[in-house]
Amino acid sequence: MISLRSQVTRKIPKLFFLNPQETLYVNELSRTLGLDKRNLVKKLHEQDHKGILKSEKRGNLRLYGVNPEFPLYHEYRKNVLKTIRVEERLIRSAGTAKKEIIYVGFNKFRAIS
Repeated sequence: MISLRSQVTRKIPKLFFLNPQETLYVNELSRTLGLDKRNLVKKLHEQDHKGILKSEKRGNLRLYGVNPEFPLYHEYRKNVLKTIRVEERLIRSAGTAKKEIIYVGFNKFRAIS
């Protein structure tokens, strides 16, 4: 089971499940995700150890990618993709939600006066 409490742990699967054929070095991941290397490496090792990610050594560097042979690969991928769709909907509707909250707040204030 993956704990998705940390921002780093949420960003890694999101990137790899959207691009399952992608394999990246730690520096590329750090730049792409905008994360601290030290924390990123720790989470990559955890996920590699659990089998969610696979790593491959090339020279003195290590490439990381998603492991499609992981037993729960399809379940995790489905959940990550659902989460991304929900986030996009929330971002798109944020403008409308703010207007409604302000409107409701104004009516309550007005009713009290």
